[in-house]
Amino acid sequence: MNNAFTSYVRGRILSVIDLKGTGDSLEFRSGYVSSFQDSFGVSYGEKQAYGNADPIRPYEGTPRSMSVTIQLVAENINFARSNMQNLSKLAQFCYPSYSAEAKAGDIGSEIKLTSLPKVAIKMMNLIVNSTNKQHLPGYLSNVSVDFDLEDGVFEISKEEIYPKYIKVSFTFFPDHTIITGHVDGSNQTGEEDAVDSFRTFPYGVGGKKAFSTQGASKPENQALAEAADTAERAAMLEKLQRLREQEQGPLFRPGTDAAAMAHARKQ
Repeated sequence: MNNAFTSYVRGRILSVIDLKGTGDSLEFRSGYVSSFQDSFGVSYGEKQAYGNADPIRPYEGTPRSMSVTIQLVAENINFARSNMQNLSKLAQFCYPSYSAEAKAGDIGSEIKLTSLPKVAIKMMNLIVNSTNKQHLPGYLSNVSVDFDLEDGVFEISKEEIYPKYIKVSFTFFPDHTIITGHVDGSNQTGEEDAVDSFRTFPYGVGGKKAFSTQGASKPENQALAEAADTAERAAMLEKLQRLREQEQGPLFRPGTDAAAMAHARKQ
């Protein structure tokens, strides 16, 4: 079983596109996602009416925020350089764009703000635009980079080094790209296409192709039961894996760099 969160992976872990008009982008391709949290902060106002024991709570909104931590692992100098280059881009994505009159690097020149820092992110089906399975636009915050120099670097010269292990964490405030909410009477009107985009929110699961056992024939029910049994076994394997991780660290694919495995167990 390939657990993309705790296993060392080679491939696109997370990709970010700069939306300031630069056309720049980055992809982290070596490491694993060590933590991910998706929060929906339902917000209400509060107004106390005379004679009412409970206050009136008008709905204000449901802002969404995500917290992500990625452990980058560089098994060779090429991965290490790529990680550093991508981190430089990520830092640049946190700054706005200015008018052409501004001279690069000259903080004393007259400048005019033209674009705020904004990005679009895709991380598997967890950070994704649920309507088209593409990058989800939003805003970065609290970007933090922890260089682990104790466990080794690639030293090019006394003035140039590339860490083997880097931990990156950030908060992401995604835009809501659709009208988020149920449409009254939509199940009776037959206008499924108009509201189906919300039925797949936020992870692209659901809609007209939602998993359902209602009305299934006997062979279909048998297949569903087998699928549920497989899912239960998978859940047990995941639990055993978590127990092992508490003692030894994340499980790695066979053939993974031994130093990377030893480093993960120390986390």
